[in-house]
Amino acid sequence: MARFAKILPEYKAAPEITRERLYIETMEKVLSHTVKCWSMTAKTAI
Repeated sequence: MARFAKILPEYKAAPEITRERLYIETMEKVLSHTVKCWSMTAKTAI
């Protein structure tokens, strides 16, 4: 709860930016713990 209280003023000032920043930070945390798998073919690169 303290974390949300800390960012509340930021959210009130710029809700769209704060939501996007929180989403990006969360995705960085989640994806940093996943196994990366690369598949390369002549037509695509993933």
